[in-house]
Amino acid sequence: MKEIDITQWTKTGEGGNGVAYINAAEPDVLLKLSRLDFAKADSLVREFELSKAVYELGISTPRMYELVSVNGRAAIKCEAVPGKKSLARLCADSPKRIDTYAARMAELAKAFHATPAVGAAASGASGAATRGAASGATPSGNGVISAGMALAAVAAIPSRKAIVAEAVSRSRLIGRRAKKKLLTFIDGLPDAPTLLHGDFTFSNLILAGDRHYWIDLGNASHGDPYFDLGHFYLFCNIFGRQKRVQDIAHLSDSQMVQFWNSFALAYNGPDNLDEFNRQCRRFAALDIIFLGHTQPLTFIERLFLAVLAKKMI
Repeated sequence: MKEIDITQWTKTGEGGNGVAYINAAEPDVLLKLSRLDFAKADSLVREFELSKAVYELGISTPRMYELVSVNGRAAIKCEAVPGKKSLARLCADSPKRIDTYAARMAELAKAFHATPAVGAAASGASGAATRGAASGATPSGNGVISAGMALAAVAAIPSRKAIVAEAVSRSRLIGRRAKKKLLTFIDGLPDAPTLLHGDFTFSNLILAGDRHYWIDLGNASHGDPYFDLGHFYLFCNIFGRQKRVQDIAHLSDSQMVQFWNSFALAYNGPDNLDEFNRQCRRFAALDIIFLGHTQPLTFIERLFLAVLAKKMI
């Protein structure tokens, strides 16, 4: 594993999962440094592998270059995007444009959800060849994306249905009756080939001029698009009431609800909008269970999620 001398890099930002650096000697590269060593940095390694897989299917996302080490801590070298801002930050900077940005995200989300992640080797190869032009990015590194690479991408992307079913079956947040109800609901879902982001929010869509990029793809999967939509519904309409989430999004709770309402209208259209929201709430309940199963939480946080899950089931 290549070792990086961090003294040659300049810190540019910091988030919950790590720290970002740039280096004047490599102007097209961003270094994302985990707070954890390699033995505990599964999420960063997963983000690297799944981001590569999604890129090879033709989605506009910063290209992953290599996994490296910084004094035993895991790090990713990936494509830098000059002049980028998240959609959430753009909304915070221009609140009068929230509805416009929500419609833009809906348009890009529908294109994302039109991408097959299963049985997509041929389309992945051709999509990757054209994605750079569509996003404005210039591919670098070792060049052409082959059909074989796209096939490897397909194999790397897991089923969201299977992931969530396991989380529900192991969950301690809900009782046996509620668990049986949710598992029956999940079992009735098609194991759809649709590509899913896995952490679908306006904070994980960045714009740079007329280009867009989906980021933080460590939970990418395939399945029913409502898994993504339920996650975003939960973020905007439920978790958005928390000060911590408002700080992350740079928006108030009412602004997040406004964004969701405009997004839902643009994504679904005006017909059957109430049913669209009801279905999003059903999948939001699944997302709560998944969160409770996969994240380290305090007792109070677990209690909050358990109460919330029971209300939404």
